[in-house]
Amino acid sequence: MSYYEIQSLREINWFLGIRILRDRKAKKVWLCQDSYIDKIATRFHLEHHKPAHVPLPPDVDLLPYDGQATAQEIHAFQQRVGSINFPAVITRPDIAFASSRLATFLCNPSPKHLAAADQTISYLYRTRTYAIEYSAPTLEDKQQIFLCASDAAYADDPETRKSTGGFLYKLFGGPADWHSTKQKTVTTSSTEAELLALSYASKETIWWH
Repeated sequence: MSYYEIQSLREINWFLGIRILRDRKAKKVWLCQDSYIDKIATRFHLEHHKPAHVPLPPDVDLLPYDGQATAQEIHAFQQRVGSINFPAVITRPDIAFASSRLATFLCNPSPKHLAAADQTISYLYRTRTYAIEYSAPTLEDKQQIFLCASDAAYADDPETRKSTGGFLYKLFGGPADWHSTKQKTVTTSSTEAELLALSYASKETIWWH
């Protein structure tokens, strides 16, 4: 402080739109984006939308649009997906798949794609108080400080028959790194899809080490 004109803000409560809650006695900290989610739900007039219990509609196949979206429709969809992507990479791994899938239709979204994006935002709004919790390990949990898991959904893209692969890293009990994306090659079995996802996660593990 003797070199730069700065001031101490004491205990941190907010950082880039992320609310930070602490319980020092219990050795826990939570990261939450409820304020940001409130803003995007209000921006797209979805705060009174029918509450969604899952990020994407499970009974609708999201396929490329066989028509042509207007410039206004494309812009509206891109705004929604961009708004969804921020929490998807910061505090909400539960919508990582939805964000990745919706982003594949940015250039020509259909009304179904727009409705799916609205559902994702509605899901976020209903669960806006969800937070990532990190906590100090107990004596029994010393081996559980850093964990990694990978998974794959075999041939879940109805158009290309490509699988979705992903991984999740947990540090001190909370998600610290995650990824969900369509695999680059078409696999011929669920085992092959799982191994491809595991291979990607293994490379990330080397980076972590």
